[in-house]
Amino acid sequence: MRFLKFVLSIILSVCILWGVLVYFGPIIFSKLLRMQFGESIQVTGVEITPKLNIKIGEIGVNFSEDSETLWSGEARGLIVEFSKVFPRPHITIGFGSGHISNYGSFKKANVDILLMGFLDWSNIDVEAIFSDIETVDGALVDTIDFACNLLPKQKKLTVQSIDLNDVSIPYYGGFESK
Repeated sequence: MRFLKFVLSIILSVCILWGVLVYFGPIIFSKLLRMQFGESIQVTGVEITPKLNIKIGEIGVNFSEDSETLWSGEARGLIVEFSKVFPRPHITIGFGSGHISNYGSFKKANVDILLMGFLDWSNIDVEAIFSDIETVDGALVDTIDFACNLLPKQKKLTVQSIDLNDVSIPYYGGFESK
């Protein structure tokens, strides 16, 4: 009887914790972002689904105060999914349309982040695919595949590959495909 009571109390605790995360998760997530990045990242419309995926209506990023060049932008319709926690956590972020100031806009993006461990953010592998890109100079790119490695403590970003597919560059009188 004690064993059954113990098992049921664990199940009840997990259910209560799950409910708290679904209900209070958006507030906790927004506060954690604000604590980590200050006013550099602003999120609105945050929801936590019953599968514990994070949905963000809009995200605004502004790192122009911290760097010499302006790096700011916004994206809509983000979905953050966590999978395969062991041995290396995998985070997938899907973006709707977005715009990066002084660079251009995109219609869709998928970013895969692979961490060394659940709490080990010392070495981050990133793969991203951006679709339907239009630069501020008017160039059109069908997709950009981007792979990099980020070492946050050393503030080092190593680009492993960048592939551009179906690039159209504007010239006087129309577009030229490259």
